[in-house]
Amino acid sequence: MESYEEGVIEELRSWQKSMMRNPSIVNRATKKLQDKINDIIPEKIQLGITKAIKGMVRAVLFGAKFTTKRAVRNQSLEAREAVVQEKINFYKKTAAAEGGITGAGGFVGSLADFPILLSLKIKMLFEIAAQYGFSVKDYKERLYILHIFQLAFCSAKARKEVFMKMENWNKHSEELPDDIHLFDWKTFQREYRDYIDLAKMAQLVPIIGAPVGVYVNYRLIKKLGTTAMNAYRMRLANARAAAANAAAGAEQIGKVRVVAQRMAGGMSAADLRTLVGDIRGKLGSDPAVVALIAEGENDSVPFVVAVNPAAQDLGLRADELVKQLGAAVNGRGGGKADLAQGSGKGAAGIDAALAALRAEIGRS
Repeated sequence: MESYEEGVIEELRSWQKSMMRNPSIVNRATKKLQDKINDIIPEKIQLGITKAIKGMVRAVLFGAKFTTKRAVRNQSLEAREAVVQEKINFYKKTAAAEGGITGAGGFVGSLADFPILLSLKIKMLFEIAAQYGFSVKDYKERLYILHIFQLAFCSAKARKEVFMKMENWNKHSEELPDDIHLFDWKTFQREYRDYIDLAKMAQLVPIIGAPVGVYVNYRLIKKLGTTAMNAYRMRLANARAAAANAAAGAEQIGKVRVVAQRMAGGMSAADLRTLVGDIRGKLGSDPAVVALIAEGENDSVPFVVAVNPAAQDLGLRADELVKQLGAAVNGRGGGKADLAQGSGKGAAGIDAALAALRAEIGRS
């Protein structure tokens, strides 16, 4: 493992521990005060605020996907994060300048600051997601972005619950509502509003509003950027762990160790190639075949097959095995003896495709 990745792992572990810490006495007291204030605010007003925040967030969530670049593939973690840091620095400066201008306007200016800052935050998260290789066209990836937002700005009490959902995202995402209207918007807006209220109250004061706006907006974007980086580092680390588990759980078909699995939705052929390489490397020199297939973007079904030299000596070839997958999902594929890939359009045939591949290996 490279030294850069070792440093990232240490940072990630430290961040994960901080997310699981219990609230301090000050945190608990602050939260109780905020809850009392919220209890005083009439329900009708809270519903209005919830509706407004929901509308703004949804507009940005579903609009930013059209202006965000495609997910970046086949880059080292160090190269990805160099670009991510550049983006965070850009948004910190932009948000600081915006906070200074609106802060100079006192109360009226601060009202304009809220939606502008919100849109900057969401747009930054979309760009960070794409740089880490996650497609923002996927509805559940946009919900992950909402969870990052929530994690960065929720109370210490709620932080652990949100973090645990994100730590087990593959499982949690299967339980998410198909309709984004069913998301818990009331809790989301209260936690976000409470956090922002404390940070930006002084921005309403004339004269000092401008410098407060510069400082606070800069800090808010910095906090969100750090949260996003570690949230996506955690996703990548979990994917690697899944690869290790897959190798450990390889099935034996005749003389060949086989990993043939259906992967999480939204993965591209490039994602599958990376995982196939990781798994193949962990299977050693004994005869082995790795085949991964997933429901990809735009109803595609990408698949990748790898066959190591020992399995090739038994007569197995990746470019032949890949045809078994392609036939079952209305697709086609090709490649070489050691590595082949393809794509189809019939997700309903994924299980049958893996069964056909196992049967073909069994005949070797």
